[in-house]
Amino acid sequence: MTISNKRLDNLDESVSVNNLLSHYEIKHRIDNICIVSEIGAKNIDELFTRLNELEDNNHYVIKCGKAKGKDIKKLYRRQIEIRNKCNSKQVLVIHYMPTEIDFKKTDKYQGRGSVRLDISPQHFSVDDINELILCLGKAKRLGKYMYQLLKNAWVTRIDYALDIYNMRLSDYHIGFKGVRCGKRNSSDGEFQGQRLGSNKSDYHFSCYEKLDVGNDLASLNALDDDELQLKVANWRDIQHYRQFLRLEIRYEPRKKALLLRNLRSLHNLLARLLFYKKPLIVKGLDFDCEELLSHMTLPELREYVKEVYPNEAKNHLKRLDNRLKSNQIDLFNKDKLWCDFHLLVDKLGILGVPALWQKNLREKWARKHGYK
Repeated sequence: MTISNKRLDNLDESVSVNNLLSHYEIKHRIDNICIVSEIGAKNIDELFTRLNELEDNNHYVIKCGKAKGKDIKKLYRRQIEIRNKCNSKQVLVIHYMPTEIDFKKTDKYQGRGSVRLDISPQHFSVDDINELILCLGKAKRLGKYMYQLLKNAWVTRIDYALDIYNMRLSDYHIGFKGVRCGKRNSSDGEFQGQRLGSNKSDYHFSCYEKLDVGNDLASLNALDDDELQLKVANWRDIQHYRQFLRLEIRYEPRKKALLLRNLRSLHNLLARLLFYKKPLIVKGLDFDCEELLSHMTLPELREYVKEVYPNEAKNHLKRLDNRLKSNQIDLFNKDKLWCDFHLLVDKLGILGVPALWQKNLREKWARKHGYK
């Protein structure tokens, strides 16, 4: 059995869910958030100049260069990577200088925005995020433009992670409303995974098995592959290592549908999540649904029926849908769970508190909490 380091995680900073909602132990968090913003043509040159002139300090390593990544290079020319010297996982990436448009000639660009910020809050404490944003907001750095960007920002991507301890992918059939495609991931030792939905759609869902190794994560990630296998091969014998199932929903709002200042009002992403108990036995079919779903996702099963049984597909799919409906179960109360989403926004620190984007309130708050 082999386990790659991408299957390892530390859930210590995740928010625990009230165990009255389910007989499972559950945690959740915001794994990643991308925002874009604009500040108007008259300030854009000054902002880009300030971005270009950002330099290292005692706490952060700053790398400025051409935008990287096949897709990002089509959208932005430049990028800045700001990394914490004490924790290399803490990174803020800023993309700017959009391609194919001259911002000097327009006050408002109807699209991707003049600046894009990408951060993975899972690697930060609240204080870490606050200190980073306050550092960038210093007069000699981005100054007032940092907070103007936040005031005008809208979310283009948010990754929400729900983690359920001691659940395996094989325990239930898992679906997601509205998706039409899916794929089983190649196995990673005994750890399985699947994805549902297209990368081009507003919603993309993944579920995969992982191992919570707590504070050992950093030291394990530093090992080469052979050493890693020796450490985690017998993970069941290590008391504080715990297996869990990660349910990750990626939401990419279109057309400024979600402003950063309204993040707390984000609709319930869990509403589309579906669980079906096993076995899935459908009478009157010429195939075994359980056997096929051992290596297929539900959308793939539907496509299989359409391709192999074109004449009977309509009837077969109706039978399948009826059985899925009768097998559907609620493992937890989605609405009550989502009521705690504000706790995840709290973990974003100053990014999730619009009042602190105002100078007078921010300065008073910073003094009270000892920020410099």
